[in-house]
Amino acid sequence: MVAPASGSSSHAPDSSDSVVACTSVLGPFEIFHYRHRTMTKYRPLPVIWFRLDECQFKVDLAQKLFTDGLEKMGQRLAMKILGCNKKSAYALFRLRASPNDYNDVHPTIVVFVKEKRTAKRRSQWSMAVEEIKKQTDKLMSEAPKANNLDIAVEMIWEEVTAAKYCRPLDKDDEHYPQIEQAWPIIQGHVADIAEKYPEIGPYINTIALFKLGTNRCSRSSTKTVYVSVSYKSPELNWPPAQKEIQGYLDELGLGLRLHLEHNEVNHQPFGSCPVDELVPAEEGQMRYEYNRNWNDSFSPHLSPGAGIGAAKHLTRPTDGKDVCPPSFGTMGCWLEITVEQTQTRIRETKVVSLTNYHIVRPAIDGFAIQDQAKRTFDNKAIVRSTPATKPLPDSELQRADEFGFSHQSGKTYAKMEHPPRAYHELNLSMLTDTLNLKDDRVPGHVKPMCQKMKTESEDFVAGGKHILGELYLGSGFSSRTRTNGRLDFALVLPSNDAEMQRIGPNKLKSAGKNRQSVVQNNLTYNVLFSKYGFHRILSAADGLPLSDQPEGKSIHHMVAGDTLLKMGASTAETIGHLTGGIKSTVRIAEDAYLEGQRFSSEYTIIGLKQSVPSYHNSAPFGLNGDRGAVVWDWIGLLLGLLFASIRPQCTDDGLSFVTPIEDVFEEIKRVSGLYGETEDCVIVDVSVKKDPVSAEYLQFKRLMEELEGRR
Repeated sequence: MVAPASGSSSHAPDSSDSVVACTSVLGPFEIFHYRHRTMTKYRPLPVIWFRLDECQFKVDLAQKLFTDGLEKMGQRLAMKILGCNKKSAYALFRLRASPNDYNDVHPTIVVFVKEKRTAKRRSQWSMAVEEIKKQTDKLMSEAPKANNLDIAVEMIWEEVTAAKYCRPLDKDDEHYPQIEQAWPIIQGHVADIAEKYPEIGPYINTIALFKLGTNRCSRSSTKTVYVSVSYKSPELNWPPAQKEIQGYLDELGLGLRLHLEHNEVNHQPFGSCPVDELVPAEEGQMRYEYNRNWNDSFSPHLSPGAGIGAAKHLTRPTDGKDVCPPSFGTMGCWLEITVEQTQTRIRETKVVSLTNYHIVRPAIDGFAIQDQAKRTFDNKAIVRSTPATKPLPDSELQRADEFGFSHQSGKTYAKMEHPPRAYHELNLSMLTDTLNLKDDRVPGHVKPMCQKMKTESEDFVAGGKHILGELYLGSGFSSRTRTNGRLDFALVLPSNDAEMQRIGPNKLKSAGKNRQSVVQNNLTYNVLFSKYGFHRILSAADGLPLSDQPEGKSIHHMVAGDTLLKMGASTAETIGHLTGGIKSTVRIAEDAYLEGQRFSSEYTIIGLKQSVPSYHNSAPFGLNGDRGAVVWDWIGLLLGLLFASIRPQCTDDGLSFVTPIEDVFEEIKRVSGLYGETEDCVIVDVSVKKDPVSAEYLQFKRLMEELEGRR
């Protein structure tokens, strides 16, 4: 479970933030005061926790009475010391996690208080946390099976965890024209101030502008200059920078407020160990991160939105042992490229799939991982792996990161696959768990169905039917558009008859309910769809055809509030609003090791919370695993390529960053003859792979174009 955090500097940081030393029957402990919360074990925001039944407890803490006892004790002491009633303070007993390390969890009594912690109330908060900690430690020292378990205590202003919503700025705001024009200058000045502080500047990954608030109505939300930093940035050192940045924003007189928080531009889902070594908490978190239920079936034919990954396991450099499946992303769509031989001028058309470059990196030699020995809160020793900061020295991956790659280089890379092995292995694990249950635990038809699915999945991969193709062309990390946008693309080529069989319809498939919920978010379109009966077109089995954008139709020319859609491997189909000319400054972690690699300026889409058929119940525009998805408009015109996302305060709206598709196509043609050791062929044309369309769809497209022209 993730609770949105509030780190906004619209509330001045407490000048009395400090660390206080205390002692209980279990020994010394410290109390930290900072950012609207008081705690015995420092954890950065946002508040992230696991349910107790997702973790392996050695003590009997999952018993309802014992858990209730801790929560009631925390609430009772907080009410007594703070002088408030039951409606003003409540407690939950959870496993509190660090957002950047889900293995670093700790049993915690979290006390939520409706009243903000002021300087005057600081001593009361400190007394309450100290007393709750002492009483808890006494209980743990006396409980027969508790083994002196260390339970942390955290008291937090309830506003910090309230649901938040993002929206683009209102175009009819009196300051909007001035803000839009001045935004690049404001961004630059905010970055310059932050760079003066070594605790903040080097760790910035996003500077964005949007409306943020606890109300869905954007008019009541605050115009927020959002700055996120990696978890390496020490939070206790932020106040001076916050004060200076907010002072600069106040001088502008535009009603802008700073929000500074820990966050990361969405990393790719990454297996941290062999699937059979996952503890229940990790498996539950992976389901949440991947946004999947593991009994999903896999199609032999790929359409836009399919999950893809490198067809290999990641191995330890020290012993060559397979450790975990690689990260995965989304197959954006099928493209047709026209390749011309430079000597003979003979042209050939090939069909390739489009995704992000950083999605295919694990397929290139030199992708390194590093192991970390860890211990869980109950002292269990585990080893977990993460991607190394940079590739192995002088490796193919290091060269590809700097200069891109091409099939002409003569190098052999691992192929790409669907389903990604993270999907496949966790799917088999879940099916096996069901098959191992006693017969009286499951309905009679379930086990035969699971066995059939398991056999089909194993045969599919064993027969090599999962292979999608080989790496054909990739951008590396250094390419930029003329407006300093990131160019992050890769092409995957089906290279034999079996792989060619995987080319599916270039249509945007989705469940009818999902498509209808998307349409209903826009009343104008909903009226049109209902009037002409076009719901059945959009929810039809063959999907909405994807097509090339006409001349003059481009993200470059769209304005704030324009609607865009995407189909991703994690969140399927989602809808969002473009922020127009108010771009975000973005830096991703994968290329941080390269000299000179700094920020890019990106078009930004803010998702619209909606009901979608997903593990999350609601989803932002993009989540982990959605990188590489293509972005289109209502009638299926291909407009952009999504390469990263971030969720400010863990909102369900989130920000996603996209590159206009014409910039991607232009770069594909420009570099096609430059990346290899020889320049024997070049790509002279790139377009969307065409599929047959119905007369009904053509009528729908014409009406939609007329509607767009009238708006």
